[in-house]
Formats: sequence, C-alpha cells, structure tokens
Amino acid sequence: MPVDCYIVYEDNYPSTDEIKVLYDPNQLMLHYQKKDLGLTTEQFYESALDSCWFIFQYDHIVGRNQFLWTSKMIDKALDHMIIVLLHKHYPQKAILGKKAAHHLPIDIYDVLIQINDLNNSETHKDAVSLFMQLYRDEVVTYVEDTWVKGFEHVYQYLLTKYT
Repeated sequence: MPVDCYIVYEDNYPSTDEIKVLYDPNQLMLHYQKKDLGLTTEQFYESALDSCWFIFQYDHIVGRNQFLWTSKMIDKALDHMIIVLLHKHYPQKAILGKKAAHHLPIDIYDVLIQINDLNNSETHKDAVSLFMQLYRDEVVTYVEDTWVKGFEHVYQYLLTKYT
C-alpha cells in the first residue's frame, strides 16, 4: 500500500484521501471530515449520458481533420465512462475517475489503457471502435434507463458506425 507523507493545514487538506494525523498538539484537525467520493444521482446521470455524447460530438468533427479536438472528445468520453464504470464496480471512489481507474476489473482496465493509447491523430478511429465495444459490453445496460428520450437512436447510430 502506498503511503504519502505531507504537511496539511486546517484550511488546506486533502478531502479525497484517507489521512492519519500524526502530530496536532493544538487539535486543529479534530474536525477533519473525509469527502464522500461516491456519485450523486445527478452526477451519475450526467456521466451516463456524456460518456456516449462526446463520441457523438467526435462523430461530427472527425471529418474536419481537427485531430486535437477529436482526441479531446474521445478523452472526455473516456473520463465519463470511467466514472460510470467505477460507479458500477467501485462506487466509493467513483468521483475520482481516472485517478481510481486501476480499481476496475483488470480486463476492463486493460481496454481503457488501449483506448487511451490509441487516442491520437493517427489511430483515433480505432480508439472509438474499442470505446463503443466496451460501452456496449459493460456500460449500456447499466445506463440506458438514464438516457433522455431518443438517445437510444444516437447510441445505435454510433454503435453501428464504429463497431
């Protein structure tokens, strides 16, 4: 287990990490409260939709040769999909996204790494293909009840085009 040692102050401490106070003679950290790292229902719904929505945005710009922007859309979709996958498999750290992705099942994590590695100006289409396959296999049944009406058509369009 990794251990990070650092100095914290009462007005500036990490609320997303477990901390153990070793020395606090004036008990300034007595009221420290760890932040909840799970998702609210609203945050889950937002990520559930955005995980596919940013691929739809990618689809609209991919033909313009704006490779920095296409990579950004894939990365945003990946960020949201990781949050959804964490909510499903490791909800107590879901809000951390990529920082906690290593807690996901190894087969899922390996695909996420592949998508990330393929997200560049030359192989971005391969990244989207893998993304949509993972979305179909691991995400869609978990999130489709949260979609706004008609979004299933967007999903089917992307799935057909990129897988």
